[in-house]
Amino acid sequence: MSISSILPSPPNTYYNIIIEPQVSKYSGQLITIPLLRRLGYQKYTFAAKWKQSVLPLLEFDYVFAQKQLNLDQLVCITNQAIEKNIFSIKNIVHQVNSSRIKDCVFVVDTGDFVIRDWCRPLVDLGHIQRKHSDLLKEYAIRFFGRDNGLLLSDTRNLFFQEMAFVYFITEEDKIKKTEDLFIFDQRTCFLPTWDILIRLARIDTTFGQIKYGMSFWIEKEKTLSKICDRLWDTLEQFNREKSEIEKMRKRFLEKTKMKDHAKKSAQGRELIKWKEWSVLKI
Repeated sequence: MSISSILPSPPNTYYNIIIEPQVSKYSGQLITIPLLRRLGYQKYTFAAKWKQSVLPLLEFDYVFAQKQLNLDQLVCITNQAIEKNIFSIKNIVHQVNSSRIKDCVFVVDTGDFVIRDWCRPLVDLGHIQRKHSDLLKEYAIRFFGRDNGLLLSDTRNLFFQEMAFVYFITEEDKIKKTEDLFIFDQRTCFLPTWDILIRLARIDTTFGQIKYGMSFWIEKEKTLSKICDRLWDTLEQFNREKSEIEKMRKRFLEKTKMKDHAKKSAQGRELIKWKEWSVLKI
């Protein structure tokens, strides 16, 4: 699938523009990545200082924006302050226009985004521009089969929306807040939030590093704090022992009616076609 399925480019153009105000906020700068991955994009570039700190919730290829790039596709995530003070996307636009980058999506914080030394906004070039929130609702209606869109009202991150959807399919119950995906008990044992916990148990990180690394995926400060508190408390509870966390998760899975549970989970995963869902292979 490509982005053209819900965001078609006009004739003779090579990129689309997605508006997401969160890119310039304190947190949530990378919440567009899960949706764009669903639409076939694997390569991303954004501020190098973000790359050093972000905790990867899902796999994607980071591209250093070198002078010469030859790529089939690229997503560039930036905001006006970065464009003005740190790194300009001018070179990337030139490489798109010269066909060095064949398919490019720019995620910017405002429709008035102006490239350094330009006079007119980027959107004035006539390329398609859409709001990330609108694209997410269209995706939810089409692929979740929900006329009213999203299950979670507190996030635009598709990674969490898909988890809530699979939980709904599996448990026949709704999770309404993102933070509740991070309650580590029998009800959530099949969710990728446990994978995040296990991954954190493998590395020596402080609470501050976890909170800053997670902040790129979560928009609201209150939600971020609750999620990080739960991650930290659970890590401390298990003395950061990866094997102990895995044992507890396996125990929870065994307590569920595994055949029915696995079948429902498989149905949910098939509906969203999320190939990374492999946590039942324990």
